[in-house]
Amino acid sequence: MNKPTKKYKALLLGMLREGHSVGNMTACDLLRQKIQQIDNVTITDDDYWAIRNDLIDEGKILRGKGKGGSISLVPPDPASVAETNCDKEDNKERKLYGAVYETITGSWANEKTIAENSFACITAYNKISGKWKNPDICMVSVMIHDFIPGKTMELFAFEVKPNGCFKVEGVFEAASHSVRAHRSYLVIQDRDKQRENSGAFEELRKMCIRFGVGLIIFEEPEAFKTYDTILDAQYQTPDPAEISEFIKLSFPEDLRSKIRERTR
Repeated sequence: MNKPTKKYKALLLGMLREGHSVGNMTACDLLRQKIQQIDNVTITDDDYWAIRNDLIDEGKILRGKGKGGSISLVPPDPASVAETNCDKEDNKERKLYGAVYETITGSWANEKTIAENSFACITAYNKISGKWKNPDICMVSVMIHDFIPGKTMELFAFEVKPNGCFKVEGVFEAASHSVRAHRSYLVIQDRDKQRENSGAFEELRKMCIRFGVGLIIFEEPEAFKTYDTILDAQYQTPDPAEISEFIKLSFPEDLRSKIRERTR
């Protein structure tokens, strides 16, 4: 590996929990297993150190003590934490899925001119093992381009966060979905327009740019007129086998049949 990739750095970040450290050797072994599972690539110890050192240089992780040393996430700025509203985050998220799904797959997809040939479902409850395996909402779009032979399929992944939840962990979560998604979006409610005076939001926006994650802010989940696409997601090229396996495990049979029929 000549240069650490954004995907592998996101995978290492995704293994760390705020306030907890992990030994370098443990982190190296876990990252090696994850990359082998995802890309069928075996990284060396030197590859791990390159990934780790890049993240240290970028100010995302800290070096720690212990045998062989350890790493941990850089703790958030106290002022930024005070500006976030992520208490009981999971429960608040779940209440948003239905309305956000209807808006994203309806008006948002229509504005992007991809609604007509798209198939979507809420994937948050799928039982796929591993941290951050399931985007909250997924949409497969099958398109025909004038000068490109055949049909083009794109998988969109959406990670939904509740009102005012501007924690950067959401960016890492959305970035991890690029393993199987062509475009990954972080979708956050901002009912009270907290972002206008939020240092936490500005930091989150910068992290989205760094990882190629799209950023959508909305006030009311069912009202498309309150949705603002701050950043479009950068196009990624995941392994086709990963995409196919994810669709097989995550989409219901009727949608799988429609996707299969439309892509043929």
